[in-house]
Amino acid sequence: MAPMSISKPFSYRRQYVGIIIDGKRFIYVNAFPSEMSDDHWKTRFVSVCDGGPSFWGVIFDPSTGKFSELHGNGRA
Repeated sequence: MAPMSISKPFSYRRQYVGIIIDGKRFIYVNAFPSEMSDDHWKTRFVSVCDGGPSFWGVIFDPSTGKFSELHGNGRA
């Protein structure tokens, strides 16, 4: 399986969550299609099962400015 990449990451709506892994601070980015019609994403975490690659997440390390652990959602 080829590594996943996102060609236009800013075309997605995003939610940001601070996380701590082994005492180190990171930011988890939860991304989903901007076409989602309701506004629930503004107050609730979006979690979709089998949404396909349009739903993805990645971890950002603010101390290095690097992203890791890019994963898409399962296929519908």
